[in-house]
Amino acid sequence: MTKGERKTGAADGSELYADQTLKEHIVKLGGKEYVFKYRALTWAARNKILSDSLSIDNMNKGHLDVDLYNRGCLKRMIVEHPFSDDLEIALIKLGDDAGQQLAKIVPRSQELLTEEQADFTGAPSEA
Repeated sequence: MTKGERKTGAADGSELYADQTLKEHIVKLGGKEYVFKYRALTWAARNKILSDSLSIDNMNKGHLDVDLYNRGCLKRMIVEHPFSDDLEIALIKLGDDAGQQLAKIVPRSQELLTEEQADFTGAPSEA
């Protein structure tokens, strides 16, 4: 492509959609491997989970409930898991090592907040 040329995508814009390919993540614990199959979150789903995980205190300071965010993402992303329990119950029961390994597939909440530099006061932002 030469300078000034534009490369265009698919006519229907489908290349802009979230990749919904089934992916595999392995959690290794106690010499065993546990397979989790998942799909990436869409932009809208990620934003909804982030919004649901945020709260504002009486000093207009925002707080992110990291546990709620991580579990919300994992519940939406994971489509196959090794648990005999319901996924939501299993995520609450996870040990720290397993939880840390599984959290690697979750979009990092700090990066999301930095992207937006969210204003928690409700006042119009200064552009």
